[in-house]
Amino acid sequence: MKKCMILAVIISSICTACNEDEVVDRSNGHPIDFRAETGSRGNAFTAGSLTSFVVSAFNGTTTHIDKVEFTKAEDSNFYTSSTNYYWPSDDATLSFVAFAPAEGSFSGTVTLTASEQKINNYTLNDNIANHKDIVYASATGKKSTNETTGVALNFKHAVSRICIFAKNSGANVYKVAGIKLGNIAASGDFNFKTEQWTPSTTKASYKSEFTSSPITLTDQKTSIVGKSGSPQVIPHKLTAWNPSTDPTNENDGSYLAVMVNISNAAGKVLFPQNGTENDYAWVAVPIDTEWKIGTIYNYNLDFTDGAGLVDPEEPTPDGPKPGEPVFGSPITFTVTVQGWTEVTETPDMTN
Repeated sequence: MKKCMILAVIISSICTACNEDEVVDRSNGHPIDFRAETGSRGNAFTAGSLTSFVVSAFNGTTTHIDKVEFTKAEDSNFYTSSTNYYWPSDDATLSFVAFAPAEGSFSGTVTLTASEQKINNYTLNDNIANHKDIVYASATGKKSTNETTGVALNFKHAVSRICIFAKNSGANVYKVAGIKLGNIAASGDFNFKTEQWTPSTTKASYKSEFTSSPITLTDQKTSIVGKSGSPQVIPHKLTAWNPSTDPTNENDGSYLAVMVNISNAAGKVLFPQNGTENDYAWVAVPIDTEWKIGTIYNYNLDFTDGAGLVDPEEPTPDGPKPGEPVFGSPITFTVTVQGWTEVTETPDMTN
């Protein structure tokens, strides 16, 4: 596993509001400024890709800014909206909460009040390509301290990111055309204050298939997430599928599956059985990781000495049953050596 990298990229932005009547001291100071920091890679947010975020601010129990979205101006590092919000003239301390992306781009609702700051019923999209990297930040500031320097918002990643790699150093040829996370939490609530998730008990499976552009494994570790990118999932503790006692996974255990076509060096397709070079089937391994927020998990699969187990929920019609090994043990040879036997022959030289 690997922690998400936080890049030291600073983006200045101007905090703005939508209600003209609530603006105070319009002519007596500088608008509230933010310096936003975030970072990651792949299909996750980076400082350069964070095109907008949403901010609320509270003066005690009073809402000073109510879920205002700031959009990055073209050719600029500033984020603006149509109306500026100014610091309270009494130098009161404001508490800020920010998140991205905005509501409407993911399934779930955000509650931001002085007492409750949550994402409610965040639900993973069925398509891995549409999984969202949720980032959030909080800070405090006041006019005398932050009017000229701005308020630093250090965005963190609220989800876990799953990366899958594979290699094969054996004689068989492996082509990968899909990945799947089986039976993981489908939804949950996230508390900005405690930075904790409450996952639902509802589970679902999420996969990405790319049969038109399969990846042929080599002896070098290769990413196999495909063009859809890495899954961005709800942090929680997984309970692994138990193939020995529950081969068809009636208990909804978690597993990682890969869609493969396996052939020998001569081109004969070995799996799926009775398949062609264009046919694929799922092979699986149980997983019981505890996924945590802001963390990248790298799963490294080595197909050199085996191909895992038959998928418990999408088995092939022919061949091994769910939970059984795709192949038996690797082929081995037992060799014995006999001593030489000396035989004396006397040829007839008269013929």
